Formats: sequence, C-alpha cells, structure tokens
Amino acid sequence: MATEKFPKARIAFGAGDLNKAIDVTLTRNRNVKNIATMRKRNAGQSSGAKDDSLEFTLVVGEDGLERDFDGAYDREETVNLRLKIPGGLTYPFDGQFDNPVISSQVDGATTYKCKVVGDCGEPS
Repeated sequence: MATEKFPKARIAFGAGDLNKAIDVTLTRNRNVKNIATMRKRNAGQSSGAKDDSLEFTLVVGEDGLERDFDGAYDREETVNLRLKIPGGLTYPFDGQFDNPVISSQVDGATTYKCKVVGDCGEPS
C-alpha cells in the first residue's frame, strides 16, 4: 500500500513565495453569536464583525529579512498575501502587519514573527 504524501503550505507576498517561513496560521472568524429569545433558547445565530488574521514565523538569515516587513508595518501599508495549501486552494489575504516579534535563542536561528490583521477572501 502506497503512503500518502503531505506537502507543506506556502505563503506568497508580493511577487513570490516567502522562502524562509517556518510556520503559518490562518484564522477566519465571523464572531457568530447565538441569539436567544424568551421562548426559545437557541432561536438562531447572528454574524458579528469579521476578524481574520494570518500569522507567520520566518527564520532570519545572515542577510536579514527577505522582505521589508518592518517598513510595511511602520508605514501602516495594506499588504496582499496568499496562503497556498495542498490540494490547490489559495486563500487571498489583505491586511496590515501588527505585533512583530523578533526572537533569538542559544540553540536556534533568529526568528521574525508577525500577524497580519485584515480580510481573508474566498479561497480559489
């Protein structure tokens, strides 16, 4: 019996993929709330404010970051990213960088982690 392969997801920013990404998390949240009435405990649901985010971590090589993430953060630019997952789906994402964190430790590479807050479009 052949074993199934499990390829990795990829993040694209601008013209191409981010080559030094080591993890990514896409969170899509419509903040759905249950609505109760006096006569019915669960009468239905109501969507709240959409709250999507894309978080990723990159390793930082000796040449520094592969893109100007801090510049986009400082200028409060809206950026366009794409999360490509196995099976051919691509999630477009437009938003702004928030909460960049640089970390370095004795037994590993320096990492750059950031969150992009915005809107995840329909996957295609």
